[in-house]
Amino acid sequence: MTEAQTIAFGGVIALLLLRQPLIAITWILAIALNVLPEESLIPGIAILIFISIFLSFKREADK
Repeated sequence: MTEAQTIAFGGVIALLLLRQPLIAITWILAIALNVLPEESLIPGIAILIFISIFLSFKREADK
């Protein structure tokens, strides 16, 4: 496993903690099957984490 894949798996764990299991499962498959190039793993997972945090805050604000 490369360094980028290890960092991306850490991001998957963060997505699971943010209650985004479907996105996390999709990323696990993308990493395991080498669907995405190495250069897009870390930026992609970072963007998804920020979006998930934003959606969590929005969901709480709407309550």
